[in-house]
Amino acid sequence: MDWPAELQDRLARFARERDWEKYHTPRNLAALIASEAGELLALFRWDQDALSERRDDVEAELADVLLGVLRFADVAGIDLRSAALRKLEANARKYPARAQLGPDPVRAGTPGEPVVCGVDAGTLTSMSYVAWLRGNEFVLGEYRLDPAAPFPTPPAGWPRPEVVAFDLPQGLPAEGARRRRADIEAKTPTRALPTSRAELATWTAYRGFIQAGLETYWSIHENGLGDIAGLGHRNGSRPFVVETYPRYVIQRLWPELAIPSKRKDPTAYVAVLTRLLREKGYAWRDDVALRVDHVDAMMCAIAAAACLGGDGLPAGTVGVGPEVDSGERVLREGFIVSP
Repeated sequence: MDWPAELQDRLARFARERDWEKYHTPRNLAALIASEAGELLALFRWDQDALSERRDDVEAELADVLLGVLRFADVAGIDLRSAALRKLEANARKYPARAQLGPDPVRAGTPGEPVVCGVDAGTLTSMSYVAWLRGNEFVLGEYRLDPAAPFPTPPAGWPRPEVVAFDLPQGLPAEGARRRRADIEAKTPTRALPTSRAELATWTAYRGFIQAGLETYWSIHENGLGDIAGLGHRNGSRPFVVETYPRYVIQRLWPELAIPSKRKDPTAYVAVLTRLLREKGYAWRDDVALRVDHVDAMMCAIAAAACLGGDGLPAGTVGVGPEVDSGERVLREGFIVSP
């Protein structure tokens, strides 16, 4: 028996017999689903053991959610089975099994070679994606960015990284400016930046991303967690910390490449760039389900590797050195680094 279809037929007949079809718009049904889900959640308020104490109520509220979902799908002409399978496949790519993310015991880089790390960061409440690089071997992972402890934990048996490259804005523009020179030269999507923390609090676009960058780099500076490029002497006892931008790195490495859109066609983005990375001799575990964020983290790691050795920055570096704004507790301007 195709029970979803049978339930949808019964729901449609139920609505038709009561002349309710005119109320069953996608918007109204979406609101219904949300309200029924709220009633289900309310049963567990204050950590009540509703499954034991009010199981009948839990079943009734869960059924209301299901019926709302089925009715919405019927009205909107959505094949729920196909949509659910597509979402499962997308989640498998987005959140690969942790067992896939560890170092390959056969191909884990050559001991003694320097280790670098690239971080494709999100916000302070979302996951950040990591690519460790030793020699030409990548190890991929993810972690929750915390400004108080901003660096991810290295793979088992690997030393701390000598260079960490974040895809995060390290600072605000110079006083009176709306855009950093590095953003202009690297053509980042941040067409304007706030001039202060107070202004940032009023922003909607990029607020979480910009805040993560400001907090992370300020914590690294204030707590002496690393040596930020252009801010003081690089002494080698702590990670050397740089800012990078994956698309700029790609343009530097493959200047003739028409880069696929990672939002419109993420599959092509991953396929094209991983092929080019393989051609350059980079390797990683074959069973890793790569996603766009992993590829961007790899580009960050390549930028970090270009900073190994000496105090100089690689040829693709743009922008101006950062300065400390103690009043705002932020850095201003800063370099974007690329090979």
